[in-house]
Amino acid sequence: MVWTYVSYEDDPSQGKDRPVAVSGWDGPVLGVVQLTSQDKDRNDYVPIGTGAWARERRPSFAKIDRILRVKPGDVRREGAVLDKGRFENLVGELRAMHGWPLDTTDDA
Repeated sequence: MVWTYVSYEDDPSQGKDRPVAVSGWDGPVLGVVQLTSQDKDRNDYVPIGTGAWARERRPSFAKIDRILRVKPGDVRREGAVLDKGRFENLVGELRAMHGWPLDTTDDA
């Protein structure tokens, strides 16, 4: 888990610093998915639990509908390491939705 600037889906000219889960490398950039604490009970929100990336320790969900590409230099800070089981579940859900290799949105 790291923090980086994420543009808004409805207005890419704006955005904010957000926690993201790193799913792996896409060439020279990181493939990441945005985290949220809002449980929308949707199939594109994967529960990942709580961790040091969230100050309030609220449960987090990975939004797997949009895979972003982030340059390593654009990572603002490290948040935490997701345990192996939760990481493998997240990657499995990403593969189920997007196939493999993962398709990405070019934000880098």
